[in-house]
Amino acid sequence: MKNLLLILPLLIVGCATTPVEDLRASGEDFPLQFTCELGHLIKYISFDVDGIATFFYHESNIANKKNIGKKIKINGYTLTENQIKYEKWNGLFYLNRLNGKAEMSSGPIDLSGECFKGFKEYEKQI
Repeated sequence: MKNLLLILPLLIVGCATTPVEDLRASGEDFPLQFTCELGHLIKYISFDVDGIATFFYHESNIANKKNIGKKIKINGYTLTENQIKYEKWNGLFYLNRLNGKAEMSSGPIDLSGECFKGFKEYEKQI
């Protein structure tokens, strides 16, 4: 029980999102747009100044065809100088803004990779 009381405040803080006022005052050039290559997935993410973010998958996403091209809304995200993170569908997404590395986890699935500024276009490689 003691351990639960110690961990509970950390969980609450970890779930917080950056307030819209702080996003507007951050000096960032919104929307922040990234292309993230996470394992076999190519994910496009856009973070807006109003605290809403959206993402969609590249057509090469073979795991979940129903979400290809469909914009999925994220209510709230955390933006700091060094990272961007959000929670969606019982999963977490972290982007390290210093090195472009990203991690995404959802249930038993953990993917890592790299993100690039802007929406990258792809041509068939193989």
